[in-house]
Amino acid sequence: MLSKKFRLPVKDFRSQRTASIKTPSLIIRVCTNQLSHNRFAVIISAKTEPKSTRRHTIKRKIISVIEKWPNLRRDFLLSVLLNTKDVSLADFKKTIQKELEQIIPKLSNV
Repeated sequence: MLSKKFRLPVKDFRSQRTASIKTPSLIIRVCTNQLSHNRFAVIISAKTEPKSTRRHTIKRKIISVIEKWPNLRRDFLLSVLLNTKDVSLADFKKTIQKELEQIIPKLSNV
């Protein structure tokens, strides 16, 4: 669970100009912030995963990966695209971790 300091208020984020990075399982929207730390929000729609318990489990897995990111002073909104019904949670976490590691070098340019 993210502490309140690191949570991104999604309604404020929508009015800001963002850069988007799309991968097969995620869309990541990034913008700079005036704070000394990163802020994160993870969105998983009911179309992606109908069961809320599984959506929250997936969200916790993603947050456990992104908590270890370096401080880039950015706001991140992650939208999950991958239909997770057929994927085990361990495989999903590995996939997400691999994609996010590839994205980190691109974020310094955004």
